[in-house]
Amino acid sequence: MLKPYLIVLVGILFGYIPSLILRKSLVKLLVKKINHLKQSLKTKDTYNASMIHELRNPLNSILGSIGLLKLSKNISKDDREILNIAGVSGEFLITLINNALDGAKLEADKLEVDPQMNDFVETLAKAANLFSWKAKEKKIDMSLLIGK
Repeated sequence: MLKPYLIVLVGILFGYIPSLILRKSLVKLLVKKINHLKQSLKTKDTYNASMIHELRNPLNSILGSIGLLKLSKNISKDDREILNIAGVSGEFLITLINNALDGAKLEADKLEVDPQMNDFVETLAKAANLFSWKAKEKKIDMSLLIGK
């Protein structure tokens, strides 16, 4: 006859071993799922970075065309102003695209910070200039904001 402590020990082992096997299989399943999710995130990040990068090419072509049109002597003052607004808007979009690329680099731990000084007043003047055409329509004087 088995001693009572052996019966308890055998009972514990028979209860523990299946739960241990179950835990190991659950851990393996979780590790596999985590690895799959990591790969999915990496693929998504690579795709997003590529798409964001590809947005710059056509936008740079547009900005180049705007720059060439601004050199023309055959355009009116109003058309030149429209080209200026389009150019500033394009530069703003390039900045947003670059910021999105920096975000992708930050997520991938590949962002290198290059601190530089920015002219805050110039940035505000450019932003105000984007809306100058709407201000003219509403007869709002923005000369103090855009330096004209």
